[in-house]
Amino acid sequence: MSEMLDPDVRDLAAAPNFAHVATTMADGTPQSSAVWIGVQDEHLVFFKEPTSVAFRNLERDPAVAISIIAVDDPYRGCSLRGRVVEVRQGPEAFSWLDARAREYTGNPYPPAERPAQGALLIVAVERASTYSFDVFAGVKPPADSDNHA
Repeated sequence: MSEMLDPDVRDLAAAPNFAHVATTMADGTPQSSAVWIGVQDEHLVFFKEPTSVAFRNLERDPAVAISIIAVDDPYRGCSLRGRVVEVRQGPEAFSWLDARAREYTGNPYPPAERPAQGALLIVAVERASTYSFDVFAGVKPPADSDNHA
């Protein structure tokens, strides 16, 4: 059973921030997917197509690692580990996808791009750590960032 989400984790996951979900391939190698993330009750949620590599990996092994970075401050984020405890397919998954599309882009998910099938994956967080490097707050890369060492 998952515990209550840390308030900082909840804030990061509820806002339109991008997350990376890491799963494990059958041969033990890692696989990572960028996703829109959200919160339902005390769980994290994200959408995947059932034909995706990540979805198939999670069917076999529900363990997941997730990182979320604040769009407005890339030096603030969280790293999480947990398990997919439920998969919801059908209209609920697409309703969630449309709602998150509006939050992330200001528009509904484009009908022409809508996958034929979709699933909402519900994650119970088992471990979480948040971070904020305040020393870099408001710092932007130099305008001429082509001169990397």
